[in-house]
Amino acid sequence: MVISVIGGFASEIPVAIAQSYAAGSSAAGGEDGKALFAKCAACHALTPGHNGRGPTLYHIFGRKAGAVPGYDYSFAMKRAEVVWRQNTLAQFITNPQRVVPGTTMKFSISENSQQIEALLDYLRTITR
Repeated sequence: MVISVIGGFASEIPVAIAQSYAAGSSAAGGEDGKALFAKCAACHALTPGHNGRGPTLYHIFGRKAGAVPGYDYSFAMKRAEVVWRQNTLAQFITNPQRVVPGTTMKFSISENSQQIEALLDYLRTITR
């Protein structure tokens, strides 16, 4: 069991559920963040210094858009005044052009909030 403190009250959470949540899957049985990331992995890596068609997503939370050293960003991304946080990433993966007009990223993941949450939970856990 894992002890969790929520709202000042301690409760026990079965280890399997805690591990599943940490791995980016929703406790409600929704899609697994790792499986959703497979769509992103065609262009993005999760390890430092490994840029592909897209920049590495390692330490993405709190990073300014267009800031990965060695990656050749589009002009739009270089001049974007965006810091990647939960809300900006959620908006970006839903509609990249709306967040950074002119970005070369054309692929959007989902408009399903549970899928977006699972994916971002996975990214937050795996890229610390």
